[in-house]
Amino acid sequence: MAKKKELDVTQIEIPIPETLTPEEREAVADEVIEYIVDRTKRGLDKNGKKFVPYSDGYAASLAMQIAKHHGGKSPKKVTLELSGDMLAALSRIRIRRDAIVVGYKASDPIEKGKAEGNITGSYGQSSGDESRARDFLGITPQALNSILAKYGK
Repeated sequence: MAKKKELDVTQIEIPIPETLTPEEREAVADEVIEYIVDRTKRGLDKNGKKFVPYSDGYAASLAMQIAKHHGGKSPKKVTLELSGDMLAALSRIRIRRDAIVVGYKASDPIEKGKAEGNITGSYGQSSGDESRARDFLGITPQALNSILAKYGK
């Protein structure tokens, strides 16, 4: 048996029924990604809780002011989509008969780094601060079951 590849914090493995067809596995992976992106844009983490607020410095940053002026982004509502690039980079990593892996690819180090900073609360530092983390990468069992129900699972 092949050794299971270790996942980093920017990738999650989600068990799925082995009875899904290859096409259904791909569709489930895509729906999970869509669910994570939509929920994140509503300002909610993987458990459905509101994200911790942006720091005062980040809320006052030039990037945030430009986004506010051009895209109507609010420094008060945390949605992790300042540019939209990080959420757009969320993708399928692997699809197996019994699980899907979604997250960020090593071939996209910028967006992978942004995701890691949010997930761990490190934001470019060497260690994370759980109190500042905005862990968006996940799905509740209830939400997954809702997706799987579309496939009779």
